[in-house]
Amino acid sequence: MPVFCKNCGKEIINKKKFCENCGTKIEFEPEIENEIENIPAPAEPESVPVLQLRYEPEEESPPPEIPEPTPEPQQYTAPTASPAYGNGVNIPYTQPVAADDAPPKKSKYAPVGTLTYIGLMILMNIPVIGLISAILLALSKGNVSRRNFARATLVFQIIGYVIALASLIFVWITWAYINEFLVRHGIEVSFWF
Repeated sequence: MPVFCKNCGKEIINKKKFCENCGTKIEFEPEIENEIENIPAPAEPESVPVLQLRYEPEEESPPPEIPEPTPEPQQYTAPTASPAYGNGVNIPYTQPVAADDAPPKKSKYAPVGTLTYIGLMILMNIPVIGLISAILLALSKGNVSRRNFARATLVFQIIGYVIALASLIFVWITWAYINEFLVRHGIEVSFWF
């Protein structure tokens, strides 16, 4: 008598303990063929009531409605760095958003145009007038960009004046030593200035 797997239904050959298809353990029932032959046949009843069954399909109910998932904003992650160049941690990256709240044109935080910077550079490169205008603009309460540019220019001008003064003192001291040396040796040098 053939034996079938209770899990997948495949026929089990050679009374193996496990199904070759799904791996389910097979439990064999003891052979009862000889016992069946020895059982006496039941007596036939005179009348057996017959029960007729009818299949009536149930009404199908509509499938439950599953709400559609709302899409989440896409998150970008920076590529992982190799261990030689970083610690390999993924850092989530969010796309930068453009600022719509730019300062108005007459605001003290409004950006300064290119021509304004060029004009300020020309003005501040005039030796005495540039120093005075840099000081006045650096102390003003006007546009922040123009004030910071004047402060940076003022710092460079002060550094330039210190270097020029140090160079002038060095040349004057050097010329004094050279002139003293020449006078000691009886050499007279005359310059046009």
